[in-house]
Amino acid sequence: MKVAFASPIRLERDGVASYSRELSRELAALCSLEHIPLDADPHGKDHYRRLAEAVNRCDVLHVEHTHAFFKKPLYPFREAFRALLRQVEVPRLVVYHEPLEKIPANYPPGGGNLLGRAKNAVLFAAVVTAQPAANRFWLPWYNREIYSLPERVVVHTEYRAEQVRSFAPDAAVLVLPHPVYLPKGDGAGEEPGFRSPFPEGSVVLTVFGFIDRRKDYIGVLRALLEMPERYRLLVAGGSHGEESASSSSPHGEMTAFIRANRLEERVRITGYCPDSLIPGIMGATDIVIAPFIRDHSSGSINMGIAYSRSVVAYRTKLTEEMNRNGAGLLLVQGRADLPDMLRRLETDAPLRDTAIRRGREYRDRHDFSAAARRFVRWYEEMFSNARNAGKPR
Repeated sequence: MKVAFASPIRLERDGVASYSRELSRELAALCSLEHIPLDADPHGKDHYRRLAEAVNRCDVLHVEHTHAFFKKPLYPFREAFRALLRQVEVPRLVVYHEPLEKIPANYPPGGGNLLGRAKNAVLFAAVVTAQPAANRFWLPWYNREIYSLPERVVVHTEYRAEQVRSFAPDAAVLVLPHPVYLPKGDGAGEEPGFRSPFPEGSVVLTVFGFIDRRKDYIGVLRALLEMPERYRLLVAGGSHGEESASSSSPHGEMTAFIRANRLEERVRITGYCPDSLIPGIMGATDIVIAPFIRDHSSGSINMGIAYSRSVVAYRTKLTEEMNRNGAGLLLVQGRADLPDMLRRLETDAPLRDTAIRRGREYRDRHDFSAAARRFVRWYEEMFSNARNAGKPR
């Protein structure tokens, strides 16, 4: 059985790409993979027709999906994924990383020259104008289509599964918690390891992952102001594109707060972190902070779990569900409760040790090897069902 594995495996600086690379390594030991590379560039219909032809030479399709990997010209008004699914003749399994309930209206980063910035302004205005009608009419129809067509739909949480079913009650939804993995950082030609910028004896708090508006960086900085001088903050990640140059971006707001409160010696922002730097970063980290205030994934939270660190997270649907599954996260309601939890961790060894132990147990249950074995079982079920039904290979 040959599996067409459609993913952004060749992209750098992309969380789904990192996940896909790790998963494909485990899958390759269990089945034959044909890589179908995805990217974030707009393409015409001929490109997606060629993708479908490549998929149809295999036995099963596995897609690692976000909407940005299926752009057509004039995206987000035009997208290719529904048409691609309809051209595929073999059984289809799709992992939806970010199911959408509403069309996002984020200002496009970058733009470069005056013409580029003008194009971004026009695109943003068009999206904002079309958003109410699109959310009410187009998105429910489109979601119903792309969730109903695949033979298997995979999401990482139960609340995401309910979200998919709200659009497509007939969707064959399966839940597989986001796997936890341990980047070793020992690849040939990788950058030298990370060196801590803080003095010995510091208590290092780390917010891991891309800098975006889903995280409450200002809340973490305000908590840092309430903690003793030895507490330091490491923001281990960078911005998307040229967004860091904008004063209104999360990066810009963060740096302005740091300057205004004279925190330059207590805060460091690393920029983009390749896998080679992660072991050193996590070795320098005492506590991982996951200050999510919007819908989010668990990749950056899993990094703390992977390295057996205490993880303090804002209470969200995802973090509550992870704890019901035994992740051992230390949940706070928001920025107001963060300093108290940090003080508790310093003095309450049983709290800290129990959280780390539960995290290790969660990591052992939800690693990439176990995830790959489940995917292969689903491939075999789909392939067998199609063969028994007399469908094309």
